[in-house]
Amino acid sequence: TFTMMNAVYPHLKAAHAGTIVNVSSVAGKIGGGLLGTAAYASSKAGVNGLTKAVAKEGGKFGVRCNAVCPSLTLTDMTSILSDENSQRIINGIPLGRAAQASEPAQMVLFFASDLASFVPIFWCRFCWAACSTRYSPTCSKRSAVLRLA
Repeated sequence: TFTMMNAVYPHLKAAHAGTIVNVSSVAGKIGGGLLGTAAYASSKAGVNGLTKAVAKEGGKFGVRCNAVCPSLTLTDMTSILSDENSQRIINGIPLGRAAQASEPAQMVLFFASDLASFVPIFWCRFCWAACSTRYSPTCSKRSAVLRLA
């Protein structure tokens, strides 16, 4: 994530336009991964901090930076969870279900669109659409959508 953002941010800043959408995890907010690893949770917390920092710095240059932080999402990675662990996680999600893989993807599309041209910070630690940081009132027609893990 850092390497990719480091590569594209100067170009977006020079153009005074652009959008970066990172994909993180609710694990970065609550301090524990769905699979229980400290390395995963700390790496996602780093993505969240980087997203906030770039949003604050980039806003004055017309660059938006957001992050989507899914909770339990039905993917190959989460298919290894036992039914008991999956249900424990689902019990903590207000919607009472895991996300389909398309749902976080739709949030990425939303944050990359002009519909999210002025979305304030939003953290929802239990649902799949979790964090967004937006500090720029500019609306960009040229958006680079970056799905960064």
